[in-house]
Amino acid sequence: MRDDRRLRIEYRRPDRSPSTSDIDPLGLVHKTGTWYLVAARGTTRRVFRVDRVITATTLDAPAQRPAGFELTTFWQDWKQSYVRTLPTFEAHARLGPTAMRFRNRIGPLAPREVTDKRVDDDWTELRLTFDDTHVATAALLALSPEVEVLGPPRLRTSIATADHESLPQTRGERQAPAGTTRQTPREAPREGR
Repeated sequence: MRDDRRLRIEYRRPDRSPSTSDIDPLGLVHKTGTWYLVAARGTTRRVFRVDRVITATTLDAPAQRPAGFELTTFWQDWKQSYVRTLPTFEAHARLGPTAMRFRNRIGPLAPREVTDKRVDDDWTELRLTFDDTHVATAALLALSPEVEVLGPPRLRTSIATADHESLPQTRGERQAPAGTTRQTPREAPREGR
């Protein structure tokens, strides 16, 4: 990009298949730990994750920058358009004051969108938008114990199952591998007998 030259990139698509494109680089954007290359391919603007670029070769041709192109404006528009294509899962929950304080600080588990409504006590009733049930489960467990899941029922089941499975580990108990029984030290066979 510094040399203002066209690039030929070999790129690994999300489905893991490779593709090759000649592009005009327009800018780099860093978002939540990931770098993105914004580029023009003919009249089309494209966004490539830099960590999926397999090879990049500088071509002997000047890069063509579209007149009036503004990276910040493009990125905001592209991001909004991209988010609309993502799968969504809506959770309905109540969060206590500590959970509310950390709601948006749980990294990639943070909800994409939140609609909240205060209730009579210190708790807040929310509609939280996540990528899917698994992300919602992990996020709400991370915010526990100040979480009351109101719905949907499959989320309540997912959280109850995950919580039940993690209880032995939180008490310091170890799970015996499948098909084995756990022996206490008194039951363990002694050598020489």
